[in-house]
Amino acid sequence: MVYVGRARKSTESPALLAEVRLFRDGALFYGGDAKAIYMSGQSDFERITAAGGLRLNSLAPGTYVLQVKVKEQSGKGGDATQLIDFEVVP
Repeated sequence: MVYVGRARKSTESPALLAEVRLFRDGALFYGGDAKAIYMSGQSDFERITAAGGLRLNSLAPGTYVLQVKVKEQSGKGGDATQLIDFEVVP
């Protein structure tokens, strides 16, 4: 995902939240709480790296879309959303 983070001040990192949602056959199947993205060790706030996990081992067959949305905690900046679709077959 590419997100141009905006620092609150030139010496501070941006305060970002990430939210993960999973849709099955067009309907919301899972909606996670927004979680803070930790910026420790990062200095290039235009290319922020973050990782997470979602256990998918018990999904029923069907078509799914995974959505990851990143937004600023202040709500003043824009959002960045990335989608990927996949299918679980029996």
